[in-house]
Amino acid sequence: MRHSIAARKQRWADLLEKPTGGRKFVFRIAVRTPEPPPVVRAWPWLKVERIEAAWQAYLRMLERAEWLDDDLVPYLSVNTGTEIFAEALGCEVYRPEDNNPFAIPFVKTASDAARIKTPRLEDTPLMMLFEIADELRRRGGTGALLKMVDMQSPMDIVAQIWDKTDLFVAMLETPDAVIELAAKARTLQMAFLDAWFGRYGAEHIAHYPDYYIRKGVTMSVDEVGSVNSRMFGRFFLDELNALSERYGGLGVHCCANSEHQWPGFAQVKGLR
Repeated sequence: MRHSIAARKQRWADLLEKPTGGRKFVFRIAVRTPEPPPVVRAWPWLKVERIEAAWQAYLRMLERAEWLDDDLVPYLSVNTGTEIFAEALGCEVYRPEDNNPFAIPFVKTASDAARIKTPRLEDTPLMMLFEIADELRRRGGTGALLKMVDMQSPMDIVAQIWDKTDLFVAMLETPDAVIELAAKARTLQMAFLDAWFGRYGAEHIAHYPDYYIRKGVTMSVDEVGSVNSRMFGRFFLDELNALSERYGGLGVHCCANSEHQWPGFAQVKGLR
């Protein structure tokens, strides 16, 4: 390739792993196409279509990398909505025609939360994501990078399962029940991530934004925008540190108004 994939990876590593002596920026250039490809929704009955759409997108990225010298690292995407872990823990899923699926909360009280059991990974719909990833990796070869599935923080998964009109009250009145449910979500996530990294290797592309990371885990941490900094320390910090320590670093995406939590994020060990 004229614009080496290895060189692109190194530029990302210099940015993310050398905060004082590495790169200060990267270029991620969006290119409009006259006829964008049709959207294939992340519905379980469209597995074959999802695989083909992801494969064609990968081929377009490879072709683009020949003539556009930006920092995009081409990847194979196992596209999902935010719902995947909440669904595995018991949520029903709504699948709109014009958007990604999302989980429907079913917990309203601490008693409801206590009844939830962490399932075996093998008994959940998450296994189909491995089937998609296996086929994409077969086509692309062992050197092809996979994009991580939509990975929400354990507390963000709780906020999908536990109706928010009751969750924020529970965080004040029955905090241990909330933390216990987050621990169940984290246990399932770790089973998934252990299997994912064991199968495909540690390096991957984050689910959003699509940046390259050599090791560690990447996830969305959005619910911090709805709580104060003291509650960040109570409900979020320990779980983020646990995941970062287990996998060798943490990359965070947050689509919330969260400047008040930046000091808390700075306490996350191995923050990328």
